[in-house]
Amino acid sequence: MVGRAARLALALGVGVLLAVGGLQASASPAQGVICFSLCPATLTIAFSGRGSGEWKSTDNSFAPDGLIDCKRAYGVTSGTCSHTYKLGVLNAPITIYYVFTEPSWSEVGQTCGANGEDGVSVGANKTYTTVINLCAPDQLSISKQGSGTGTVTSAPGGINCGTACAGLFPANGRDGCANPCGQISLTEQPRSGSRFAGWSGGGCSGTSSTCLVTITAATVVRPMFELNATPTPSARPTAVPTQTPVPATTPAPTPTATPAAAASGSPVPAATPTGSVAQVSPSPTTEPSTTPTSSGGADNTPLILGTLALVFIGAGLFFAFRARSKATTR
Repeated sequence: MVGRAARLALALGVGVLLAVGGLQASASPAQGVICFSLCPATLTIAFSGRGSGEWKSTDNSFAPDGLIDCKRAYGVTSGTCSHTYKLGVLNAPITIYYVFTEPSWSEVGQTCGANGEDGVSVGANKTYTTVINLCAPDQLSISKQGSGTGTVTSAPGGINCGTACAGLFPANGRDGCANPCGQISLTEQPRSGSRFAGWSGGGCSGTSSTCLVTITAATVVRPMFELNATPTPSARPTAVPTQTPVPATTPAPTPTATPAAAASGSPVPAATPTGSVAQVSPSPTTEPSTTPTSSGGADNTPLILGTLALVFIGAGLFFAFRARSKATTR
């Protein structure tokens, strides 16, 4: 009785361990391993919005530990934005502490310049998203002019026109935004067959490939692209043909009959004038036959063999079914 109970308890223990291992494996799918304690879990930092800021992981006294240092600037994320940690004993969730700083012209939770420190609980793979917006942003728009085509991009990013021809940027001199904050560099690039003809609007002018715009209000910049001029081909002088002089022909003297021929009365052959060309009658040429040569009918051998095969198969199935029916009847 004791041995049977021991075997039952052992089986239950193994089942529980397998179940726990399966749960831990499902909690850490990125690692693809079965673990029973201190399983790995990855924390990933993400941002949304056009603001700027920096997210740093720390120890429990909020001193940066250098494991995560994720930056956001004008909608672009850079830096080290994820780290894999070990969970607690029996895979208890752990707390990752962090500090967050942002410039005064950015806002988190509708608070401009919201610097602070906090902690995030991690019990499995997790993405922690922070929304950073701009405080009272202004819009910079690109309005392309002219008959040509081209693109305009901005630094910092936000405009790629092309397709994205407007972007939100902090206003220079507002909410603590000072140079270079609120200064946007625009760069033009004509497409093939076009040329850049110049800037206008937003304080931009001239034909330099870049223009620095200072945002203090909603601003429109107008780059102009024109088609390249098509060169006109030069006229070639017409050649005047020279005439070849025709040589004068001297008439051949008329032959006179000899006295002997005249006395005999024999006919005198007519003299052939010098320089005459004998007329040759063209011989009829045989035209090649244009009647297409028959290549013969299509080869129906595969179709015939396929039909015969289907007939034989059908006959075989029929006789097999018939024989089986007779056997059943008997």
